[in-house]
Amino acid sequence: MCKKYDECFETIKQVINQGYAFPLHFERYKPLQQKHGYKNLLEQNNRLFAEINSRAKAEYEVHLPEKYDPEKKYPIFIALHGDGVCNIKEFSQYWKPDVFLANNFIFVYIQSSQAICHNGYGWLKDLVNARRDIKECYDSIVKSYSVNESTIFIGGFSGGAIATIDFIMSNVLPIKGFICLCPHEKPETFSKENVELAAARGVKGIFMEGELELPIECEEEMLREFDEAGLCYAYYINNGVGHRAPDDFDDKLRQALNFVLS
Repeated sequence: MCKKYDECFETIKQVINQGYAFPLHFERYKPLQQKHGYKNLLEQNNRLFAEINSRAKAEYEVHLPEKYDPEKKYPIFIALHGDGVCNIKEFSQYWKPDVFLANNFIFVYIQSSQAICHNGYGWLKDLVNARRDIKECYDSIVKSYSVNESTIFIGGFSGGAIATIDFIMSNVLPIKGFICLCPHEKPETFSKENVELAAARGVKGIFMEGELELPIECEEEMLREFDEAGLCYAYYINNGVGHRAPDDFDDKLRQALNFVLS
């Protein structure tokens, strides 16, 4: 981004030579395609990705409320990490389960099977596979835990927020509500018809965005569609931040959860 392409190329080459797959496909690295040796570096990187993807699979991590009783049924919240240097460990540093556990939810982190870089995963490369990952993890969870399948909620950050919208619009599961932090792109499944169907199912949701990122045209378009379809939502602006969680994120999650449950 500083146009220091020589230094950037050499740094990335060192990373890949040490055996770490790198997200060369990101748009920001497009200028490096003109560098001598880029083709060989890309081939080497692709081999690393092939190795990662040969063993990659979706994973999940379940958190239970303190007095969990397998004889009772619990609402569930599914949380999706972003795209890039993202995984459950990174995501859980700021999107914590505490607010949901305090409201007697089963809380689940799901990690995508789609490798983006070394130890980094994402959803947007293939949203059909993203839906499959989420559904397969959910099916596994309900076999082991006492889930109320009529109270399913979902949310995520960035790529995970976009995957959340896609999942709801695809109606894979009977989602009751969503919480999306920085859903800066509109998935193909977001159509007038699908929004109307979601509204008819009683879906309620939250969009949150950083003040420093505004305006975002795609978000404005989606909110207009929500208005026209009568889908109940709230839109929170996180003051003083950009594309990230705000410092008071737990408070915002508490407000958001109260809204989608009300």
